[in-house]
Amino acid sequence: VRYQPKLGESFAEVEIAASTEEIAASKSDNEIAHSSSIIDPALLEILQPEISSHLETVNAWLQMASESGNTHFSEPVFRAFHTMNGAFAMSEVSTLIGVLAPSEAMIRRGLSNQLPANPEALACLAQVVDAVQSTLDDLIANRQPHSYPELELWIQAKCDELPDAPITLPNPIDIETDLEAER
Repeated sequence: VRYQPKLGESFAEVEIAASTEEIAASKSDNEIAHSSSIIDPALLEILQPEISSHLETVNAWLQMASESGNTHFSEPVFRAFHTMNGAFAMSEVSTLIGVLAPSEAMIRRGLSNQLPANPEALACLAQVVDAVQSTLDDLIANRQPHSYPELELWIQAKCDELPDAPITLPNPIDIETDLEAER
């Protein structure tokens, strides 16, 4: 689009010197596809395998927890939720932030306090996985993803049941000892 001001006109009176047809004709097919997509196709091409891989990790853990009864959170499950949360946020798919952020927090709390997931937390995480898969399916089909307000409330409640992750601060005596050793 070119702006062609007429002599003596103010900026507010500037004419836009391109018709809608000229703009449409100047767009490539790729640009037109991008403008009508829910998410940039190149971004989706990266997002899809990454999310699918993390869903496999979480589903394997849920299956193992169901079969063995070992419901302790694992570092790979935490990383999967952390990465999915960040990937959807960076992709500006905001419908899952309220579900993935508290899921990640719940797992971090469980890991730091060495607490297992109870059956309700496992069921909730299974529904989070379903919501993530449904959102990915919607994006692939170029449909607006659904939001999950009830699931957001449920997973936040499950997260709030666990104590905060303990914060470990360095011991001032250890710091002083380390400084003396360096001298």
